[in-house]
Amino acid sequence: MFIVVTLVADRPSARRDANAGIATFSTPTMVHLTSAFIISTIMSAPWPARFEPGAAGDVVAVAGIVYALYVIRRARDLQAYHAGVDDWVWYFIMPLVAYVLLFVSTLSLAAWPVAPFLVGTATVGLICIGIHNAWDVVTYLAMSDRDE
Repeated sequence: MFIVVTLVADRPSARRDANAGIATFSTPTMVHLTSAFIISTIMSAPWPARFEPGAAGDVVAVAGIVYALYVIRRARDLQAYHAGVDDWVWYFIMPLVAYVLLFVSTLSLAAWPVAPFLVGTATVGLICIGIHNAWDVVTYLAMSDRDE
């Protein structure tokens, strides 16, 4: 994804609002993948009790929820591209759902025995969302000049 974004940045067809598109579609993909790595690190650390990783996970989850809402606002303001239903599902709704699931599961990590499995589900969800969206962005960028 990094290579393709770098290569297409110098194309003559690159539009002025490319930064808004990158901030709306590419950057969140990297944020979701990074969040998954951070959660994996938090959950793998040797904590003395379940409360500490739950609190650290809640910080990541709240930051993810705030960021997902910010990205949704950016998408609504984007002029160059209007997201379709599949874009709304993969880029905006699913990440928000994953971060909310992460928040609920890390909040109840100390008290609910199934919570670690939900943390894992949210983390794998963020990874799958990141992989799908990275592939989607790369495909879009690689094929965008063919239409012009």
